[in-house]
Amino acid sequence: MNNNCRFICQSDYFPKTKAVTETTWSGLRRMCGIIGAGICLVLGVLGMFLPLLPATPFILLASYLLCRCSPRLHSRFRTWRLFSQLLTDWEDRGGIRKDVRLRAIVLAVMCSSVTLYFGNLSVSLMSIVILLLSIGLFVIFRVPLVRDCE
Repeated sequence: MNNNCRFICQSDYFPKTKAVTETTWSGLRRMCGIIGAGICLVLGVLGMFLPLLPATPFILLASYLLCRCSPRLHSRFRTWRLFSQLLTDWEDRGGIRKDVRLRAIVLAVMCSSVTLYFGNLSVSLMSIVILLLSIGLFVIFRVPLVRDCE
């Protein structure tokens, strides 16, 4: 059994420094996991450009599924320039960097502001956008920070 993946989580949401020791999936479970990872990857990339679709949870789920289904694909995914730093920080250090958090906050506020200003929305839809922005910002502020190693 090949197990190249090790997740260390050091936040309030997960047990302290607990490594996952599941083995690689096989058969139908593996095939479904790879398909699910592909769907999550597409949704994650779309979430980078659509304001109300979150990118990070889909990217992390794709990474988890690839880790369980195909360590080879997971290692290629972790070296993909677009996500490598985010995945490495999350999987190895249990958080995100301060500049990533700042970019997420600025992007969420900018996209929501543009939607509210140019959207010609009713008061109820504006309230929903503000509520969703508030939830998103709450989640962003709850994600643990890691220090830069450089």
